[in-house]
Amino acid sequence: MSKAGLSTGHGRMIFPAAVFFGVGLHLVLLLTYLSSSPFASAPLVDSRYYWLVATDTVLAGKPLPGVFFGAPFYPLFLCVSVWLFGPVFWPVYVFQTGLCLATVFLVYRTVLTAFGKNPARWAAVLLLYYAPFAFQSLKLLPDTWGFFFLALFLAVSSATGRSLKMAVLWGLLAGIMVLCRAQLFLPALAIIAFKALWPWSASRLRPGLLTICAMIAALLPFALYTKVHTGRFTPFPPYSGLSLLEGNNPAAAGTYSRVVSDEDRMENRLSDMVKDASKITGQKVKDPFEADRIFRKRAFSFMRNEPEEFLALLCKKAVLMVSPRETFDIYDLYAERRLFLPVLYLFFSGWFLVFPLGLAGAWKIFNEPEARTRAVPFALAVLCLSGILLVFFVNSRYRLLLLPALVPFSGLGADALPLWARGRKTALMSLFGGILALMTLWVLLTNTSPTPSGVLSAGKALAMAGRAGESVALFENLAQENPFSLDLKNSLALLYIWEGRFTKASPLVEELAKSPQFEPRARLYRRLMSEGRSRYGSPGGADVVPSDSFRSFLHEESYEWRTKNP
Repeated sequence: MSKAGLSTGHGRMIFPAAVFFGVGLHLVLLLTYLSSSPFASAPLVDSRYYWLVATDTVLAGKPLPGVFFGAPFYPLFLCVSVWLFGPVFWPVYVFQTGLCLATVFLVYRTVLTAFGKNPARWAAVLLLYYAPFAFQSLKLLPDTWGFFFLALFLAVSSATGRSLKMAVLWGLLAGIMVLCRAQLFLPALAIIAFKALWPWSASRLRPGLLTICAMIAALLPFALYTKVHTGRFTPFPPYSGLSLLEGNNPAAAGTYSRVVSDEDRMENRLSDMVKDASKITGQKVKDPFEADRIFRKRAFSFMRNEPEEFLALLCKKAVLMVSPRETFDIYDLYAERRLFLPVLYLFFSGWFLVFPLGLAGAWKIFNEPEARTRAVPFALAVLCLSGILLVFFVNSRYRLLLLPALVPFSGLGADALPLWARGRKTALMSLFGGILALMTLWVLLTNTSPTPSGVLSAGKALAMAGRAGESVALFENLAQENPFSLDLKNSLALLYIWEGRFTKASPLVEELAKSPQFEPRARLYRRLMSEGRSRYGSPGGADVVPSDSFRSFLHEESYEWRTKNP
C-alpha cells in the first residue's frame, strides 16, 4: 500500500487534526440540534411510531405489540432509554452520536487491518465528514444502529483467526444485526458463506456452520414471540411485501410511493395494511402477514405483466443510486440544514466523492491477486444491499447503509489516484479522475434546495414543538411558492385553527372541501371553527383568542373524529 498522502510528512499531523475537528463538528451538530431544531422534540412518522411503542410499554404499562412494523431491535432500545432516563429524547441523540463516531473508528480499524494505514485514514475521513451519515444519527430511527452493526460485523469478518468461540459470537452478532435492519440478512448470509467456503477446506466448514446456528439462535426468540402472538413462525416483520409494492407499481418513480392510506400515522399502518388488502381481494384479510403476502403478489404481478415499465423503473432506480442528490423520505437534510442546522454545510463529504472513489478502489484492489480476497466481504455487502435497493426503492437513508462496506473501497481509491498520477497511468487516471470530476460537477449543478415536502415536515415539527408562530410564517412563505399544494393548505388551515385565526382558515377550508381526499377534514375544520366561536369567541368576533381550554377542546374533537375516521 502507498506511503503517500495522509501517512507521511504533514499527513501525520493532518489526519489527527481532521479527526479532532470532525469529532468536534459532530458534537456541535448535536448541541445545535438539541437547542434549535424542532425535530429534536417532535418525531414524525416512523420515529413517532417507535417512540409511542417505547413510552406506551414503559410508562403506560401496555404490552409490546404482538406484531412490530419494522424490525424489533430499535423500539426495544428506546424502551431501555425511556426506562433509564424517562420520556426524554436527548439521551438517545447523545448515544447515537457516540454510535456514529464508533462506526467511524470500526471502519478505520477494519480497513487498517485489511488494506493498510493510508486507505484506512482516507476511509475514516470520508465517513466522518459525510453529512447525511451525521444527520441520520439525530433521528429516532434504527439507521445509526444499522451502520454500527454492519461495521462491527465486517470488522469481525476481517479479523485473523477463526476460533469456534469467535464463530459463535459472529453468528450472534449477525442475528442481532438482522433484528435491527432486516435487509442486512442477505449480505450477512453471503459473507458467512464466503468465509466458510473460500478457500475450500473441511476445517473451515465447522466454524461456518456454527456461525449460521448462532445466527438462527439470535433470531429464534423473536420468531417464537411472533408465533405466540400471531401463529406465524418468522423472525421477520410483515413489511417486505408492502415495501416491494411501494417501489414497484404503475405510479412508482424509483423512490418511496405510498400505497396504503395511513396519513403518516404509523401506529395505524398494520391495520391500514389489512384494510387495504381486504379492499383489493374483496375478502376479509385476517392479519398483516396475509396482507403483506397480497402486496407482494401485486408487486410481482406488476413486474410480470408490465415488463417494459418495470425495466424503465429499474433504470430510474439505477440513476437514483448513483445520483449525488440525496432523496429523503421522512426527514429532509436540505430543509433542516437551511432552516435550523447550518453547521451541516461544513460536512464536505458526500456520495459524489464516496461513489467514484469506491469504483477506483475496487478496480485497484481486484487487480491485486494477493489482496482481493480481503476485499470480497465488503464487495458482497455492497452488491447485496445495492441489489435490494434496485428491487425495492431508493432513498437516502437506505443508500447510507452501504457506507460501512463502500468507504473501504473509497479509501483505497483516494490512496490510488495520486499513485496513478505519479506513475503516469494515464488511462486509469483519466477514467476514474473523469468520473470524479463528472460527479463533482453534477453535485455543483444539482439543486439542493429544500423540497416542499421537507419544508412541510419542518412546519409540522415547529407546530408540534410549540413554535406555532414560526410554523405559520414558514407555511405562508411556502404557500406563495406552491399555491396548488393541498397538503400544504391542509396543514396551514389546521395551524390557523390552532391559533384561533378562523378568518384566515376559512378560505383554505373551502378549497379543501372541493377535494374528495380532504373533504372529510374540511367538515371537521368547519365544526371546530363553528363550535370554537360559540364556546370561546367574543360576541360578534370571527376569531378566537387561543387558550389551554380552547386547545383541549380542539384535541378532544380531533381525537373523536380520528376515531370515527381511522
